[in-house]
Amino acid sequence: MYVKTYSIKNLPKEVYNWCCRHNYGVDGYMREFLVHAIRFGRQGKEKLKDLKIYIAHKNGRRMGWSIAYRDYYMYSGKKMYQSYVLPTFRRKGVGTRLLKKATEDFGILGVYVHDESSDFFSSNGLTESGKISGKKISKKKAKV
Repeated sequence: MYVKTYSIKNLPKEVYNWCCRHNYGVDGYMREFLVHAIRFGRQGKEKLKDLKIYIAHKNGRRMGWSIAYRDYYMYSGKKMYQSYVLPTFRRKGVGTRLLKKATEDFGILGVYVHDESSDFFSSNGLTESGKISGKKISKKKAKV
């Protein structure tokens, strides 16, 4: 498995479309966030900075994606993180690999926790303040 990193400036349309189709609701928050992030990033607006999208691949298949960025839109520059792994590949180390790459690039990240992600984030070092360091990641091995 490998993780490919894209900046907001070099994100291919097909990758963007794949991320929009594979998230926590086709018309839900993640899709709206991506649309918003791409629009602001490509227009050069400073509301979301340093935005990177990470895609996990194996044997030519995309398995999941994550996004890390500085949010000046709502959080005064706080570093944030969101991710989605296809159900088939969950509990196999894909999310952990994506998180590891993002924390290597950004350090400690804030997260949006919901029912589907709370166990994942807790097992990877989520603190009560809603931040994740990824410190537990080095002890884990991907099963994929």
